[in-house]
Amino acid sequence: MGNEQTSPSQPTTTVGNDPKDTIRAWKRTIRRSQRDIDKQIRGIDGAVLKTKKEVEECLKRGDQTNAKTLAKEIVTSKKAMERLYTASAHLDSITSELEHQYALIRTTKAMQSAGDILKHMNACCKLPELQSTMQELSREMMKAGIVEEMVNETMDDMDEDLDEEADAEVEKVVESILDGSFDKAPTKSLVSPGSETSEEDPLEKRLAAVRASG
Repeated sequence: MGNEQTSPSQPTTTVGNDPKDTIRAWKRTIRRSQRDIDKQIRGIDGAVLKTKKEVEECLKRGDQTNAKTLAKEIVTSKKAMERLYTASAHLDSITSELEHQYALIRTTKAMQSAGDILKHMNACCKLPELQSTMQELSREMMKAGIVEEMVNETMDDMDEDLDEEADAEVEKVVESILDGSFDKAPTKSLVSPGSETSEEDPLEKRLAAVRASG
């Protein structure tokens, strides 16, 4: 029948005769996206705490291989949280720009072009879950004359070498187990002079202290 199909994840805002109603609808869409982001952050944060406990158990039984694998999961999760926090900040900025537009409407009776909104919307598009919402909003804002082009569909490259960061995460768990007391003690106190373990990797020495503390 020629009807356009709209994804359930996309906003259903339409640019109507009253621009103030349109802006209020856009702000509701932004708030929904922020609630979704907050929910994701809480979920990831809980998973990170659980995984840290698993890393601790691995270290206490001397299983450094699995500890590092789990630490990579923690690093990946933390990066995901950073992206979510950044996106939430950009959504806040979009809301502020819309509030500015609302104030302009009260005096000029019309919306005005705002390039900063597009910049923040493009930044939000780095999160796949926000892409469709930002694309639809930018389409509606083009009709209203606020932005002059659609958002880009660029996403962050998630493929990164996590080994070094995973080692650092394992080290953090080691320090938390030892409550920082190990940092105050000379490393050489863990091995006897002249023994083969005197040339042991510093992390291995710390892991030995963890196993001893368990």
